[in-house]
Amino acid sequence: MQNTVSLNKNDPLLSISLLTANRPDTISKCLDSLTSLRESVPSELIIVDTGCSQEMLNILKKYTDLIIPFQWNNDFSAARNAQLSACRGKWFLFIDDDEWFEDTTEIEDFFLSGKYKEYDFCNYIQRNYHDMSSIRYSDDYVTRMARISEILHFESCIHEYMVSDSVKTYSLNSYVHHYGYVYKSEADKYNHYQRNISLLLKMLDKEPDNIRWYIHTVQEYWAVQQYSMVIDFSSTALRHFESSKDYGIYANLGTLYMAVIEAYFNTYNYTKAIDAAKKALQDDRLLPLAVASINEAITRSYAMMDDYNSAYSYATTYLNHYKKYSGDISILSTQSGFLLDETFSKQYFEEVCWIIIQRAINHHDLSMLKEYFDKIDFTNDILFTFDPDIIENIVRFMADSDFDPWYVKAAELLIRRGDHTEKIVALIQEYEKECDTYFLRLARIFSQIEFITPYIAYLKVLSFSKQYSETLKNEDDTAVLDNLLKYICTYSDDYLLYKEIFWNILLEKKVDISYIFENTNYLTWQRAVDIFCQRYALPHTDNNGD
Repeated sequence: MQNTVSLNKNDPLLSISLLTANRPDTISKCLDSLTSLRESVPSELIIVDTGCSQEMLNILKKYTDLIIPFQWNNDFSAARNAQLSACRGKWFLFIDDDEWFEDTTEIEDFFLSGKYKEYDFCNYIQRNYHDMSSIRYSDDYVTRMARISEILHFESCIHEYMVSDSVKTYSLNSYVHHYGYVYKSEADKYNHYQRNISLLLKMLDKEPDNIRWYIHTVQEYWAVQQYSMVIDFSSTALRHFESSKDYGIYANLGTLYMAVIEAYFNTYNYTKAIDAAKKALQDDRLLPLAVASINEAITRSYAMMDDYNSAYSYATTYLNHYKKYSGDISILSTQSGFLLDETFSKQYFEEVCWIIIQRAINHHDLSMLKEYFDKIDFTNDILFTFDPDIIENIVRFMADSDFDPWYVKAAELLIRRGDHTEKIVALIQEYEKECDTYFLRLARIFSQIEFITPYIAYLKVLSFSKQYSETLKNEDDTAVLDNLLKYICTYSDDYLLYKEIFWNILLEKKVDISYIFENTNYLTWQRAVDIFCQRYALPHTDNNGD
């Protein structure tokens, strides 16, 4: 990385600054992610060293000469203000050394277009990952950019925030990756909690009417799963602010209510979670994002009790809010926060859809099943199914219903993913043994999908019989059957146990099955003979051929 500080050093529009200690595993990602922004917008990079090793300093010097030593004193605002005092730009952007931008194009446009002249603050998204897999995360809009003025400064020794005489704010969809809440060990998590909770309690003692300290304290109790403290502390805060008419309080009430609800949920007290949620919805100060979140929590709690009918009305309320507000950046940027930042996440949205799908199955409502099944993103790495048996329940629904062409599309999506293929095949095989009617229906559906496994290939062969398909195949399909047979023999050890009709179809279509005798190994033959003899209570030879 070339040191780019000299490019814009003389007249910076933007001062970029970060606090850093010893995070060599992320610091280069952080600083590299700023390259495009620094090259596009006249800028300076200032690093405040709160205790770096020489190794870290060597890395930092590759990016900037502006490294300010700071003696750490357990006061984040003091360190941030040291950053500000060194800035020469018109605007200020700060970032932590465990974050890095995915793309800074929007931020660059904010400055290059001149839009920055119309605002005093700017938000972007902090994407907080729940684990190192990067699959589950929550997005939180954070105010990390501001117009520099004599009044602008940071306050609070922890969870510091900027204060200015104007609050006109613009929000961007740019985001930083943040793994700061993923700890290497439980000990690391607890040490972080102990440091934070002591500072937060000091702030709460100093500013007892500032709701942000209640929120952050609840968040710390939550992080170490002290759910009884979460409930008690949140309830105390709600009583403290029960008569407040301040909008700043409104925006945080949802977090306090949700903390109580989720604490009950996480301790399996679903009835108490529902009661707390219904009580919360009576508070007419709640903002739309909080209302949506509480309705989602009630939906989930009722589903855990297998009460899908009660869950349904709350689910539809949540989805109506999702449709209305999930793309509204003004709502998301001003009403989001701890326990609300996942309200419109893919996980919560799809879990609610799956809950309604289960209700549709219970009521044998194909129209509802289609509507909500089609809302699921099957290209996602994981399916956010609420009930681990829901996929098999859909297949059972198909087996218990008259044929619908939509089932073929649904079957393709379900079995192609791979994470449910074995369970689906096992269920069809179970019906093959125990319920011919259900098996016939499923064979008709799954024989038409494009995705293929040995068992699906077997169903495709069966489809050449009118018994398993309403459409008879053409007489010149011998080549297709021959390829299916070879595929089955190559990838399966169970083909010798397939139904008699399977072999009759091959013989009827004049498929050369000598391939079986030439390519089936002894162990496969022996296994088939053993199972055949067990099935029909016949004597059989042992594995030595005696």
